[in-house]
Amino acid sequence: MRPGIVTSLLSSSRRPASVEAQEGPLLALLDAAVGKAFSALCRPVQKNLAVLTVAFLRVLGAVRSGHGQLSLAALFRVLPTPGTPHAREKRLHRFLRNPRLDPRSVTDGLARLIFGSRGRGLWPILFDQTKAGATQALFAGVPFQGRALPLAVYTFQYPWQEKTARSQNQLEEVFLADIETALPTRVRPVFIGDRLRAGGAAPAVESSRSSLHHSWTRGHARRIPGSEL
Repeated sequence: MRPGIVTSLLSSSRRPASVEAQEGPLLALLDAAVGKAFSALCRPVQKNLAVLTVAFLRVLGAVRSGHGQLSLAALFRVLPTPGTPHAREKRLHRFLRNPRLDPRSVTDGLARLIFGSRGRGLWPILFDQTKAGATQALFAGVPFQGRALPLAVYTFQYPWQEKTARSQNQLEEVFLADIETALPTRVRPVFIGDRLRAGGAAPAVESSRSSLHHSWTRGHARRIPGSEL
């Protein structure tokens, strides 16, 4: 999808009567793109992901209160779906709680969008831990023009409540392993970070495919056995 198309669709001076009609052309383009990139997700999740992306673009293009912070309330108000604001709010919360919204499949789709057919050779993958309120998040992205294109986000809370991992160290291992699995086979990732502990993520990195040569833990390069670099 060309940036000019998105810009023209968002800034069109011709305003249809409803939000759904107004964002119809853009939603159709995003729905097709999401369906192609996120093929592992079921069709209802794909459609809701496209709807949420349109809402996100609308929020980014408007003036926001709360010092510019993004909120769920701001998103559900501009969802391009029929019904009352309350119905849109319920739809958004149902989507976010949907067990079929698999984070691994989302990472697979984001990897397809970022790397496409040109993904090959060494690529830096930035990772860090951040938080939003009480929710902690492991985040990974690919540097692009001074920013990071999101590649994966796994969330958790303190005290530890996750059933899929015994500790944060184990979750960090799963996080990096899932990212590497999602990458095209010709991409050789170079993980760069300063938050993951040496005792946690390093074992998963060292056991990964031979194309991975270095990881960074606490800001230090770690040599992988067998690397020619």
